Amino acid sequence: MKIRTDFITNSSSSSFVIMAKEPMDKGMLIRIIKNSIGICDGEGPVLLPALDSSIAKALTSDLESVDLVKYVNYYTSKESVDELENNGTMNNAVYENYKEYPYIWVGSTADDSDDPAELMLVDMDIDYKDDYIVIAKDGGY
Repeated sequence: MKIRTDFITNSSSSSFVIMAKEPMDKGMLIRIIKNSIGICDGEGPVLLPALDSSIAKALTSDLESVDLVKYVNYYTSKESVDELENNGTMNNAVYENYKEYPYIWVGSTADDSDDPAELMLVDMDIDYKDDYIVIAKDGGY
């Protein structure tokens, strides 16, 4: 949690979820995210060296591992997992993918960060899915 000790600004944050088919530690998540982004793959001129590493670190710096019940109770307006399953109007990555990708992490980025990658992620619509992980924007304020 970030605590401001100086003047108040109109900062904004963006929350996201990372979901995986298998349990992973933070190091594994960073490697998979970095490989998934693949900006610095050696093909063509690289204008922003190591941007994929910076994005992977920004996405994993503030993660909380949650199970489906905790996700529903703390991060949605739903009352139960059954309501999540039976209410087809909920359009988010967890609802669409939790059966195939049952391991869930919730994180956030903020525009008052000193990290340029985190600043960039606040305004991006994150929507990524492959055979290993799902990364999706889950809200913002």
